[in-house]
Amino acid sequence: MNLLCENAPDFLTVGGKKLKINTDFSVWIRFLTAFETNDVLRLENSLVEIFGKIPDTSSFDEIITAMRDWLNLTDEKAFKTGQACAPCLSFCYDGNLIYAELWKYFPDMMKRGLTYQEGIELVNLILCDDKTMLWHRAFARSGDFSQFPKEQKRYWEKERAKYKLPSKANQQNTDDVLSSVF
Repeated sequence: MNLLCENAPDFLTVGGKKLKINTDFSVWIRFLTAFETNDVLRLENSLVEIFGKIPDTSSFDEIITAMRDWLNLTDEKAFKTGQACAPCLSFCYDGNLIYAELWKYFPDMMKRGLTYQEGIELVNLILCDDKTMLWHRAFARSGDFSQFPKEQKRYWEKERAKYKLPSKANQQNTDDVLSSVF
């Protein structure tokens, strides 16, 4: 699908049935965050936001598979950890920064509202700019600075420790920053 030429579909096919969905970026980020943290109550609320009610026509696995396909997340690990844009970002941990930078660089689009696909494309654009804090965090977590001069390498090693993503066990105890901003 080319989002420059066509809109993302506003439905999911689950169990052979087309189900109309809410494509709003913030709704899907809340879903990914709930999924990442295994928060059953928020997950159920997210499904209601997406579908209007929890679909009763299919198994939960079928719904999740259809959602993963619609999100265009072929890497199941990225889907389960909420790292939909880049493997070095987490909507749960970096949500406030993602939200702030989307407003900083794309205020008009944020005012009108974004679909999930538009939001991800914009986050990826922000990640391409080495002057953004989102790029800084991503590089600190996954960049190769082994060939950097000693001082610069020491700086990036401190940044890596500072922005290290918590383990899955620790994330479950972390407050969901996105629920307050989205």
